[in-house]
Amino acid sequence: MGSMSRTDPVGVFVVDDHASFIDAAQEVVRATPGFEVVGFATSAASARMQLFEDRAMIDLVLMDIELGDGNGVELTRTLTSIDARPVVFLVSMIDDEDLGRLLDESGAAAFISKLDLSPTELERRWATRTESHEE
Repeated sequence: MGSMSRTDPVGVFVVDDHASFIDAAQEVVRATPGFEVVGFATSAASARMQLFEDRAMIDLVLMDIELGDGNGVELTRTLTSIDARPVVFLVSMIDDEDLGRLLDESGAAAFISKLDLSPTELERRWATRTESHEE
């Protein structure tokens, strides 16, 4: 009923090698108005297969930096070099000085600490990303 209603929700795909974080991230996405979970992967190999095969429903990827069988930064770099869509937000428990460099090198739009992931943060980062992209 609100004026902010969207006809097409933002489709979110979660990539993480920990099932507990995938569950938590999906709960956050479901609790965020205008966002929906469209899939998940528990490994770099699975993510690569799904993300490169059919991206039609995927607007945003929440990509873990450290995957058991690969590197989320490299996967993001490959994905963003092919197409501007989907947007990728790197997520991790790490909080180090190299994050700015990792963002620049990977082509990711933002970094969100796993501890800070919330509906408010997801909405804020998405709005900031789309605003900066329209300049």
